Amino acid sequence: THTVIRRRLSGDGVSLGAEMYLRADLLHIDDIELSELEGVNLRRYLEGVLGRQAQKPETRVSAAALSLRQAAMFDMTPDMPVLRIEASTRFQDGSPFYHQTIHAPAQQLILEF
Repeated sequence: THTVIRRRLSGDGVSLGAEMYLRADLLHIDDIELSELEGVNLRRYLEGVLGRQAQKPETRVSAAALSLRQAAMFDMTPDMPVLRIEASTRFQDGSPFYHQTIHAPAQQLILEF
């Protein structure tokens, strides 16, 4: 029922892992050239493809440990302390748009509000 987009992101010497979950009826991932997703803000890209804007963002940040699967997938180590950033949005009509989890190495980042 969902399309999952997993990416390794990097910039300023920091590597992140991201998993985005979308309703399967929103996007046919096979119709997208995956190279188009490199180095882009995925939310903005998807808003452009779908012609709809994200609304009502909710974001949570927590300290976490990576599972063995996540560590291998994102080229991190399981004992590495990470910040887990979870973001969810909806469309204007209230229907779900996406849920994304970003795993970021806590020792390399400063979290500011």
